[in-house]
Amino acid sequence: MTTDLHVISFDVPYPPDYGGVMDVFHKIKALSALGVTIYLHCFVYHRKPAPVLSEICKEVYYYPRKPFALRLPVTLPYITSSRQNELLLERLTQNHAPILFEGLHSCYYLNHPDLKDRFKLVRMHNIEADYYKFLGLREKISFKKLFFLLESVRLRQYEKVLQHATSVAAISFADKEYLTTGLGNKVWHLPVFHGNMEFTSQTGNGNFALYHGNLSVNENSHTAMYLVCEVFNKLPYPLIIAGKNPPEFVQKAVARQSNCRLYPNPTDEQMNELMRQAHIHVLPALQPTGIKLKLLNALCQGRFCLVNTDMIAGTGLDSLCHVFKNTEELTRQIEILFGQSFSIDHIRQREELLSELYSDSKNAKTLLNKLENQ
Repeated sequence: MTTDLHVISFDVPYPPDYGGVMDVFHKIKALSALGVTIYLHCFVYHRKPAPVLSEICKEVYYYPRKPFALRLPVTLPYITSSRQNELLLERLTQNHAPILFEGLHSCYYLNHPDLKDRFKLVRMHNIEADYYKFLGLREKISFKKLFFLLESVRLRQYEKVLQHATSVAAISFADKEYLTTGLGNKVWHLPVFHGNMEFTSQTGNGNFALYHGNLSVNENSHTAMYLVCEVFNKLPYPLIIAGKNPPEFVQKAVARQSNCRLYPNPTDEQMNELMRQAHIHVLPALQPTGIKLKLLNALCQGRFCLVNTDMIAGTGLDSLCHVFKNTEELTRQIEILFGQSFSIDHIRQREELLSELYSDSKNAKTLLNKLENQ
């Protein structure tokens, strides 16, 4: 049986180098491997069209994202109102294939009357209202703070549009619990797609700790500052901070700390090598939203993972991580873990749990079953 599927992506999902697009790219790749015919619709603003997507999908369409000054209606979240295009709607109506809306970002046409009889699945990557609220509370620049907080309010109101979805796939158990309150049994848990086909973690010992992420996002840059200025400034162990576009204040803080190094904009090969060689992946999160793909990547490629409760909330991965509640516990566990070797038993434990919960091929089959039995 051949299944056709429209996928509306908030961004061009290649290269898969940050959380949201990783899930989109590896999802369509896994579905394509099962024989699904994919019509991919991408909104473009910073990233370029990617020819590799045409190898996975039957058709790939690109639409410009509307600039802030032209978004209408202004009562909608900007992440949604900026992603509307009449040609997209026209193409969606050319057949009766199910439609996968990636995030509230892509839901502008979810309640459109021309699509009222279609199977409409919304993939929720986050509780976006919470995510933007946290960004706003931590933002120092006043106009950005105002934008994030207003966007949070609009996103909370806009969640009502999910009533028009046939099905809603939550990315974490915690998000599923929240969404079920208003949407009932149309909500189900679909774990994140991450693209790790094998476990490359190495046994033994590394000689540094690693924190990685998109450092242009204020949550990640603040986490980096916390580790450099409040944790590793009191420890003798080396820390490497690696990630995209580190702001100047992070660069200066790392330069002042003799046991810290910065790897700005590492290549995929450099990042993979750092992840394999690190002894500890230190991964605190400042907010318990969605699921952090950096954690899954670290579990598949790295040694010890040291996290706080916000990082593992709703993931089912507690047993694979070392968890701390405050800076004192974090410091103590770093000292303990640097005295331990990473063993084959650690790897086997990860393989057993991750192959059960976070197998891309297994979860793609679950998704395909939903599409075929609509």
